[in-house]
Amino acid sequence: MIALYFVAALLVMLLVVAVFASQNVHLVDVNLLVWRFSWPLGVIVLAATAAGAVVVALLGLVRQVGLSLRIHDARGRLRKAETQLESARGELDKAKAALSRKEEELSAARDEIAALKEQLEELRKRAAPEEPVAAGAAEGGPPHGPGARRG
Repeated sequence: MIALYFVAALLVMLLVVAVFASQNVHLVDVNLLVWRFSWPLGVIVLAATAAGAVVVALLGLVRQVGLSLRIHDARGRLRKAETQLESARGELDKAKAALSRKEEELSAARDEIAALKEQLEELRKRAAPEEPVAAGAAEGGPPHGPGARRG
């Protein structure tokens, strides 16, 4: 829509310049550095307008080329970033799988530790001698145990 307004404004300006050039046909002396010309004012205005249009077009072309180069560079960086993203996603999936395996190993190790603790308790219960403390003291005999004195 903005381009349409731009074209409309350009056409209006060209119409104004054309009307001005057609109504100003008397000769004008022009001094440009070492040259001297005597041309109609309308021709000079049209030439100046055309020169301005060429300069603006060249500047626009330079800007367009610069923007095209920036777009090309940005697309290249985007492709590179997308490739790195896919690579990172693959590594993340591998890391998640490895973590899952390690969690399973940890769970199995905890289960094994719990089973070994139960076995240890069973072995301690079997290995612990039941000492008849009350029977030895009642008979008047010397106490037998780790804290008993021998004399």
